[in-house]
Amino acid sequence: MDELLKIIILAIVQGITEFLPISSSGHLCLLKCFFGLNQDGALIEIVLHTGTLISIVLFYRRKIFKIFKSAFNKNEESSNFIYFVILAIIPIGIIGFVFGDSVEYVFSNIKLVCLFLIITGIFLIFSNFFKIKESNLNFKNSFLIGVAQMFAILPGMSRSGMTIGMGNIMGINVRKSAEFSFIIAIPVLFGVIVKYFYNLNLDNISISIENLLVGLIVSFITGLLTLKWLISLLNKGKFWYFGIYCIGIGTFSFLFF
Repeated sequence: MDELLKIIILAIVQGITEFLPISSSGHLCLLKCFFGLNQDGALIEIVLHTGTLISIVLFYRRKIFKIFKSAFNKNEESSNFIYFVILAIIPIGIIGFVFGDSVEYVFSNIKLVCLFLIITGIFLIFSNFFKIKESNLNFKNSFLIGVAQMFAILPGMSRSGMTIGMGNIMGINVRKSAEFSFIIAIPVLFGVIVKYFYNLNLDNISISIENLLVGLIVSFITGLLTLKWLISLLNKGKFWYFGIYCIGIGTFSFLFF
């Protein structure tokens, strides 16, 4: 298969799975294995994650600007929201810093990726059984959502699935959970991109810059469209449907690979 076509497929999958609770890292691991892109896999992931990061920033630009503007004007609610974001990213930051290199083994173990996809699916279905209580974000909720996000360092564990699902368990409205989930994804994805670049060996790169640029644009556009679609889907209470998909794709891939 042509290199550009492989990257376009990966970019579309990244744009869709970054926001849907089905694990972008898990799907990219499976596809890179299938396409035989292990050598340039890290660079491709950096570029595709950059595309979806840009889509989040663009989608929530007004919300983010409003929060910082209000916080600068000493608005208590906006200031607290920033504190909640910081608190939520601390767990994954610590785990990533301490165990980040050890997790590289998991990315090369397809069986474990499949297992984590199945676990994600079970968690999504489990979180659906909790009734929404219209709870507001607070320090406790933010920290627990951050703890749930911590598991997303493992490929196959969906970051959006774990965080939105934990929000459901804590009784937070699913739309509010999604908004908080994607806003805290901004510093997390930025950190992942910086870490990847820091560890990247550019001497071994064989993939063309033009193809990577196409991948970035495709992942950005796909991510933006998926984000808009997901927000409308969450209002229909069908979040747990993705749990069935994760269990199915994890089981199938486990048997296939």
